[in-house]
Amino acid sequence: PGVPGYATRIALAQDAVGNLIDGYDLLGNLNVKVVDFAGTAAETPDDAWLDAADAKSYIAGLSANGGTHYQNAISDTINGFEQPEGATQTLVYFITDGNENSGSNVAALQGPWESFVDANVDEVFAIGVGGGVNLSGGIEVVAYPGEPTLISDADLEATLLGTVESEISGTIKVTGEGGTDIAFGADGGYIQSIEVNGVARPYSPGDAAIQSFTTALGAE
Repeated sequence: PGVPGYATRIALAQDAVGNLIDGYDLLGNLNVKVVDFAGTAAETPDDAWLDAADAKSYIAGLSANGGTHYQNAISDTINGFEQPEGATQTLVYFITDGNENSGSNVAALQGPWESFVDANVDEVFAIGVGGGVNLSGGIEVVAYPGEPTLISDADLEATLLGTVESEISGTIKVTGEGGTDIAFGADGGYIQSIEVNGVARPYSPGDAAIQSFTTALGAE
């Protein structure tokens, strides 16, 4: 692949996806399902959702067998899907180093795929790696409702990690009835609590100005 330290593209992808999994695992509870495809497609054993360690182990055992049968991959994704309990966000990563091969017709699944994404998925990342993928080779169907991303081998890891939102930030604005802002009077005032993942986090005057806590999903 022309990337130092990697003799094959599959080895590069295994490390890049492994680091992606680690990035999400740091944010909280993570469930991973892998649909690997070449001339055919296969899923994680028993269509099971895996934790980070088991998912990385499964991916490390994959080998490149030739072929890029998009239709089988998308069909297996749709038919084998069951939302894991407690999931708050569902993301799809479709990574390929080739256009859809002969005998595959992912366009035949465009309607079912779009319906599936609309009902179950928050975002799809369709990524073509290397020079063997173009925007009209089938990947544009998978990328719905967005557009595919075509990158070089050297950019794979950075591209994947760039999709991980590592922190939540923003401004707390106190608004009263009718949309008018509330101003605290001469005696002062404070926000007594905020709610994260359904859990109230109280605050009292005199508490530390900067506080950290572990969320219900395991993030801090």
